[in-house]
Amino acid sequence: MKFSVAFEYSVVYFPRGARRPREEILYATSEIEIRELDGDFHSPDAFVARNPTENALKVYRERAEQQNLVDCLGRLSGDIHLRGHDGVLWEDTWRTASERFFDIDGPQLREGADIHRDPDFARRLRLYSSSRPDSEPQAGAIHWRRWGPRQDARAELLVLRQADEARMPGRSKDLERPMKELISSGLDGARRDVETYVQSHFLWAHGSLHMKVPPPARSFSRENGWFAMKNHIRGSDALASGAYFRFDEYDQVKQMSEKFAGRARQVADYLGGDIQATSVDRDYMAIDKVDLGIRALRRSLHRLHDGFSELPDRCLEKWMQYRRLADSWSPVEGDPRKIIEAFIEFRDAIPRQEKIGSLVFDQLSMQCLPFLEQAPTLDLRERVRPVDDIELAALSL
Repeated sequence: MKFSVAFEYSVVYFPRGARRPREEILYATSEIEIRELDGDFHSPDAFVARNPTENALKVYRERAEQQNLVDCLGRLSGDIHLRGHDGVLWEDTWRTASERFFDIDGPQLREGADIHRDPDFARRLRLYSSSRPDSEPQAGAIHWRRWGPRQDARAELLVLRQADEARMPGRSKDLERPMKELISSGLDGARRDVETYVQSHFLWAHGSLHMKVPPPARSFSRENGWFAMKNHIRGSDALASGAYFRFDEYDQVKQMSEKFAGRARQVADYLGGDIQATSVDRDYMAIDKVDLGIRALRRSLHRLHDGFSELPDRCLEKWMQYRRLADSWSPVEGDPRKIIEAFIEFRDAIPRQEKIGSLVFDQLSMQCLPFLEQAPTLDLRERVRPVDDIELAALSL
């Protein structure tokens, strides 16, 4: 099944009459063949749940009621239905656009409209949602390659449209100013990347477009002096810094909370009230706890106290070593044990007797204690990227 896919790319050029180069983000479209599923999903009800207390659902229902959008108000839902096939979970993009529009909405779709009064709400619904869950939205399906539960964390937008050519909201195909000289264009590389991504992340099944999604998960994290146990619909996209668990590992999360019960003012339990699952296929609940934990550690690099630069040189050198290792990490390549050791060496080098040192140390501990507690139970062996060249892989020293 062919889809028109709109994607972004950057161009650097000298405008006519200008002395300095200018960079712009444009968009282009590509016709991409999406594989079709013959037959049924291996696990049609791999994950079925409801999230009736979801804050975004409440906000969007209130907005629809205020603007008298009766059709939207009737179809917005906290229901979640993921199907399993080929070892991964798939979500119906058209159904999500119809019933869970808050999961795909984002600032870029507003094209500059005010975010608080949101006069653009009805227009976005008309273009990117649909009255029926089995029909394509008027402007196509929205997909964020970088997704987060908070809308400001959603980036790298793709629009996939079957009926006609896709369009990228907030972008143009043409440069703003006449070009004198082209310095660089990312079009060819972006086109190749998008084609590879779409072919591996989308599936046409049962008359609708499905996208690959990470499995749900649970987390245990420390926030402002207290600990929290949380559920995440898309575990690997969660923003929390802490220890992650499979969705079916409820008891393990509770056990960790008991270990930390005496280290904080309180432990907030959100496990029971958020996601109410009625069908969970354990074969599709696997998550990469090491990768999620390392990513949580890496986020600590960008959340340090303003006085961080006042730390002693030996401490900053430890931080630089930790940063190099953490930034080089990927799920297929890296040594998690070395990253954790470098983090601990940096943390232990912080002079806690000084005010700034004490603040930075407490800040690091707040974010990373749960994962450090969990790490000894995980497989921390070095990961080596597989060699694609068959002849090279056959060589041995």
